[in-house]
Amino acid sequence: MHSRKLVAAIATGAAVLLTIGLRHGDHVDRSSDAVPTPAATGATSRVLIDLADDLSDAEREAFIAARASGAQPNSEFSDAEGLVALNLPSDRAAALIAALRDDPHVEHVELDQEYAAFGDAAPNDPLYPFQWDFDQIDVPMAWRLANGAGAVVAVLDTGVAYTNGASARQVRDLAGTAFVEGYDFVDDDRVPLDEHGHGTHVAGTVAQTTNNGYGVAGVAPRAAIMPIRVLDARGRGRTSDIAEAVRFAADRGANVINLSLGGGMPSAVLRDAVAYARGKGVTVIAAAGNSSTSAPSYPAAYPGVVSVAATQFDRTTAFYSNYGTTIDIAAPGGNTRIDQNDDGRPDGILQETLRRGDPREHEFALYMGTSMASPHVAAVAALLYSAGVTNPDRVEAILVDTASREVPSFDPVRYGAGIVDAGRAVGVAVRDLQAPRAALAMALAGLLAAAAGRRRRDLHFGAVSIAAVFAATGLALPVLGARLAGLDVSPLAGLATTPLRWLSPALGPFGDGAVLLSFAPAIGVYALTGGSRSRVAAGATFGAMVGIAAALLGAGLALELNVVGVPGTGLLDRAWLVTNGVLTLGAAAAAARAR
Repeated sequence: MHSRKLVAAIATGAAVLLTIGLRHGDHVDRSSDAVPTPAATGATSRVLIDLADDLSDAEREAFIAARASGAQPNSEFSDAEGLVALNLPSDRAAALIAALRDDPHVEHVELDQEYAAFGDAAPNDPLYPFQWDFDQIDVPMAWRLANGAGAVVAVLDTGVAYTNGASARQVRDLAGTAFVEGYDFVDDDRVPLDEHGHGTHVAGTVAQTTNNGYGVAGVAPRAAIMPIRVLDARGRGRTSDIAEAVRFAADRGANVINLSLGGGMPSAVLRDAVAYARGKGVTVIAAAGNSSTSAPSYPAAYPGVVSVAATQFDRTTAFYSNYGTTIDIAAPGGNTRIDQNDDGRPDGILQETLRRGDPREHEFALYMGTSMASPHVAAVAALLYSAGVTNPDRVEAILVDTASREVPSFDPVRYGAGIVDAGRAVGVAVRDLQAPRAALAMALAGLLAAAAGRRRRDLHFGAVSIAAVFAATGLALPVLGARLAGLDVSPLAGLATTPLRWLSPALGPFGDGAVLLSFAPAIGVYALTGGSRSRVAAGATFGAMVGIAAALLGAGLALELNVVGVPGTGLLDRAWLVTNGVLTLGAAAAAARAR
């Protein structure tokens, strides 16, 4: 994959003017597709009317004609019950319910509410039903196991309306989103506020505040956004700023970088910046371009970048999307020229952003472009990060290996590996990586206990087992078991990985550092509890030490984690994790013998 990109790239040292997808038709027809807040729309409601049982057919027909014109039986079985329904604008629906509540011809009148299976309830954001893109990449399935917590996504764009400032207001639907410090490379200050709207829209797709009863949802709602402004109010910026921003994000703890921007000419400076970020463990995602051409777009075509093409509602690639051998994956980019799902709105990607021409005001707007596709993939990468996969090579491999090829006519030139599948990707991260780790922890605990000559009376077997599995995989097994039982475990999303990873957000840039991902935590556990004479405490101590060893060995063998402080993301990381896993096993064996 990367070799094709390397051949395509022609390195130059010139500073190249880069433009976001707007220059390639990114927002075609957007100005007429703003979506107002629910209170300002002509949203419809379905009114359910239960007519009195003693009415004759003629009386029912006369009543409907006079008081509820257009009402129809709910189903073929409704005649016996006199159950009819009709769709009305929300204000008229409320008036009709009030008018019929005391009518003697009516037993009951109410809104026809929507219920959901308890394990799969949709978020309560009122405009979420218009986010068809979430279903296309199976975000609801991914939310069962991960929510982006602990991940930092750098959005290199026109800035983000992330805070109140002198000339801008935070968009309401980002009020509950986490932000970390960014930078404005256009104005050279520390307040990267959006003056265009593109960057705010992109950031919303990644981590819009979700389940807040307002607006729309984000794919990785618990991820933190690092807002970095590299494009001005026209949506344009220079290579120098973008290259510096990539390095800035990599040096300050970003796990994922999203680049919804590009140009047709390569730059050696930007190529090297991308390589630097990837070497520091950052997954770099970029839009493939909106010129409907096979010519490569940069930085998407560079080695170490996941290049994203755009699809529309019917899962075909959008008319504007670039294609070719440099495409790695596809994701929803929308098409505001059509309404294939018949929801009464163009099939764009819906998020809250700045109002065109007046950045002091905000609106829910439908955009289209590979700029909109890229943050979907960046957000899925954040979900993988929160599920415990932090090595960028492993993240990219999971994204590619789990991509869906269920499309009308699959062509790798158009789709790369296929359409990103959040549900399958997160499932692999949790199920295929964590479940075997639990078995490894149990096997190692048994072997070490036997080798140390300890009998069941010396180490409480239940405490050993529970502590070993928990230290190795967190709540992975309970979460997976609860999901199989159909229970809603979304509040536990992000806990189905080793507790070493739970500590990562609290430790900031050191969260995935060499000290945490070493034998040191096991020594700490023994120092705290190893002196207890209780069989349960001794068993839990031994089991926790073995579980930490299993977590380190499993991460090293799968090359799942990037160890901050260890150069590169390959062999040295593997050697560090495996070596410390073996040392931890030795410490656990010594602890068992010392009892």
